[in-house]
Amino acid sequence: MESYELTKYDHFINPAFIKVVKGELIFLIFSLVCLWILIPAVFDSDRWVVMVFNFNISLYYLYPVFVGFLCLLYVFGRVFKYYSRTVFHFYFKGNFLVLNIFEFKSVQFSEFNFVLDKYSIGHWNGFKKEYFNCVGIEGNKKIYLLPIADDKQDELVKLLLDHGGKQL
Repeated sequence: MESYELTKYDHFINPAFIKVVKGELIFLIFSLVCLWILIPAVFDSDRWVVMVFNFNISLYYLYPVFVGFLCLLYVFGRVFKYYSRTVFHFYFKGNFLVLNIFEFKSVQFSEFNFVLDKYSIGHWNGFKKEYFNCVGIEGNKKIYLLPIADDKQDELVKLLLDHGGKQL
């Protein structure tokens, strides 16, 4: 497979969504590094020390570690809830639709259905929640989400219909 085939239809995928996902991955790496640095400080520091089960625990460093774990749980929750079934690239190979999901997994469908205006992924942007519209692609009784660019929905529907998809 050439790299052109993988990126041939990237103009249908919302670039703002890809930017949000990359930002969350950078935040995930940053949080992991910070926790890697701060966790030993919880046990080695002598500031606000409390003895729990014969361990010295610093309450001064326990709070940032606790908040860091909550942030990690939030990002991992988003990864498993949305991004584990979100299409980042797609292309057609013969009679098959090939979906590249979160850059790690690929699935192929010879017959598939798609749904419009039913699925969206929410993202907090400052103090308001924005939604990325998605086209749901159903195959093997699973729904995969394709975040669609703002004015590309009609072209994508025509492309999917031309390659054997059925609209529900």
